[in-house]
Amino acid sequence: MILEPLARNPPHQLNIGNLTVDRVAQYIKVFGVTVSQLLKWNKHVANICSKLNKRLYFRKQLKRARMSTGDLLCFYKSVIRPVTESMCVLHGTQV
Repeated sequence: MILEPLARNPPHQLNIGNLTVDRVAQYIKVFGVTVSQLLKWNKHVANICSKLNKRLYFRKQLKRARMSTGDLLCFYKSVIRPVTESMCVLHGTQV
């Protein structure tokens, strides 16, 4: 993937030694973050929303099955909240 501003006038071929570097399409995933060629967040946000919708649907099914409030809270803390808090920057020394 060639990021802006090189994407405007990309080189025909990238080589490292004798190897030609393959180009990927519009998106790649690096450390859990979906990066687009134009450095936009749209695809990453869509991926997070999709993942959250699946997990929230499952939580809804657990509630319909009359799971206890404590167990639902445990499910939220262990399955849903990590998705919403992933890649968040922490400020300070204590969490």
